[in-house]
Amino acid sequence: MIDEAWEKGDLKTNPMIVDGIRVKLLYDTVAYGKQIEKGVLGTVVHALTPKVYKKVGTSPYFANVDLDDGTRVRVPHRALIILKGGLK
Repeated sequence: MIDEAWEKGDLKTNPMIVDGIRVKLLYDTVAYGKQIEKGVLGTVVHALTPKVYKKVGTSPYFANVDLDDGTRVRVPHRALIILKGGLK
């Protein structure tokens, strides 16, 4: 399984990603051993979770997102797009 979110979205921190906003996944990701397709909707619960290991040129943070199906994914900020209306 390829985790596109971390391969393509691990760039600079997006200051617009904050707790409580509604987002959509831009890339496929992997959570708990299963593939999560891009386009799934969710709510950011922890926007600035610090990484243990930070590669040069990437954000020191990632976001924890509770998807609408109840799955929690951990993805970089640039793997998310904010939905219009933003806050839940």
